[in-house]
Amino acid sequence: MMKTVYYNGRVYTGTLPLCQAFAVEDGRFVQVGSDADLLSSVSGNASAVDLQGRFVCAGFNDSHMHLLYYGQSLHDAQLAGHTNSLADVLACLKAFLHLHHMRQGQWLTGRGWNQVIIPQDKKKETKDPCFFLSYVPLKPFFLVFVSCGFNIFRLLMLCAFCELSQKRQKTKTA
Repeated sequence: MMKTVYYNGRVYTGTLPLCQAFAVEDGRFVQVGSDADLLSSVSGNASAVDLQGRFVCAGFNDSHMHLLYYGQSLHDAQLAGHTNSLADVLACLKAFLHLHHMRQGQWLTGRGWNQVIIPQDKKKETKDPCFFLSYVPLKPFFLVFVSCGFNIFRLLMLCAFCELSQKRQKTKTA
């Protein structure tokens, strides 16, 4: 078995603080720790590589992330666990409104909406693109579908929602 010790690095293992060194044996990480601990294990067939202070992150890390979108989504009603029925979605939105102070004109946003998994017997009301308007009290809203790419179509529908919402508000005040 071939063992290589990598030392003098900044090694991230998923927790802090960072380690200085790690050992690889037959293509697998087998040990992490301080330079002193791991360099003392170098003998015989083992080799040592100076990382010269470089950063190392072990394992597979998918760095594809829309960081700004993710940060914004933390302020949304989290709908993913609430799509068993329309009533479930609406209860989540109402609870969100109750817990979060929203400024005048602020949009109510939700993430994880997925009408596809609502049981067939509870889908009839979701076929009308304006079905939420009678439930959400005169507040502009936008619910993000589970698949973000689908939102371009949803955004076009949003214009219709806003127009209809404004017409309803004018009708109620007249």
